[in-house]
Amino acid sequence: MVSPPATLRLVREESIVPIGSRFDPRRLRRTPVRALRGGPDGVAVGFGFSGGALRVTVLAAGACSDDDVAWALDRARGISAIDDDPDPFLAAVAEHPLLGRLSRRYDARLPRAPTLFESLAQAIIGQLVTTAEASASIARLWGVAGELVAGTDLRAAPTPAAVKRVPMWKMHAIGIGSRRGQARQGRLRNPLRLGVGSTKDAASLEAAERRCDA
Repeated sequence: MVSPPATLRLVREESIVPIGSRFDPRRLRRTPVRALRGGPDGVAVGFGFSGGALRVTVLAAGACSDDDVAWALDRARGISAIDDDPDPFLAAVAEHPLLGRLSRRYDARLPRAPTLFESLAQAIIGQLVTTAEASASIARLWGVAGELVAGTDLRAAPTPAAVKRVPMWKMHAIGIGSRRGQARQGRLRNPLRLGVGSTKDAASLEAAERRCDA
């Protein structure tokens, strides 16, 4: 595991054995420390893998309650997809000429974004562009609207309210066009009403995330 920033204190460390076979930690090694919440009471999780188990550390910049620790560990399990069991899928595609080969090369687990809003943002920004372009735009949006974990250069994903405050000209500057930027800010007519076109919309989305956590 890459050493976490010295300004963060270690709150909890757990080892988790993956469910199923062929767990591939290489994706986690690209971002071994992930910010979950910014600000003076920022929280991050670190990942390492040894002895067949995933080692998860919960790191905090300030106050961190038992509920915060449980929340961070749950998010770490989703990010790593450690609880996914790919074995039934691997057995089903083992003889397929293409899927069988790909399943032996790549981990079939599906990571989960820490928040509903992150999933929504990634889905919108990823439309009509290449994966590389979408990844670059997402990184720039996180840099513009995400909040730093105090005392580090780790930046948590932006909240709906933070993205609402980003002007459209800056959305263009970071590579997010008008339609995607408006959808990202909730200004398009959307039957799902999951945007952040108003304070009420932002509160509704955050309430939906809390229901998902319950």
